[in-house]
Amino acid sequence: PFGSISALLGSIVRPHLKSLPHICQSTDQALKILGSLIRPEKVKFIKIDIKDFYMCGSSDVLAHAGFNHLPLAPQDACTNACKYILDHQYVIFKKTNKIYRVTEGAGMGLQMAGDLADSLFNELAEAPYATVHSIQREHGILAYAIQGRHFDCGSQKKRGHQSRNSYCN
Repeated sequence: PFGSISALLGSIVRPHLKSLPHICQSTDQALKILGSLIRPEKVKFIKIDIKDFYMCGSSDVLAHAGFNHLPLAPQDACTNACKYILDHQYVIFKKTNKIYRVTEGAGMGLQMAGDLADSLFNELAEAPYATVHSIQREHGILAYAIQGRHFDCGSQKKRGHQSRNSYCN
């Protein structure tokens, strides 16, 4: 029943995501960014796929991340609509025909789920860490780009077995 409003809310989030320079709109754009780098011989490219991130976050956290870039009046309306939808998600377990309320995250069937997950990941990891030039320099990261909900980094520094990138967990 929330398909149309979910699609509308996703269309409101998407332009903000597209305006972020590290979010590539196509594989060609990501390859162009990575291809333009002057790379030392021993550069490592890292590709990480974050599985099931759309399931992370309470309705408050996801809704805030999706719409905090808007002016206050539409931000409140969009955030409240989004929270209402997220708080009223139900799934049917086909084997038992039982209905369960979804209490965390945005279900894959919601058209805005990917956009909310991308917004939250940007708020939690990219804006404070991955796209900060001083952090990139400190860790030898030459580029950071996202395409298709995974990201690529080029790094000059060798890493130990323990990742220092907590935002990759």
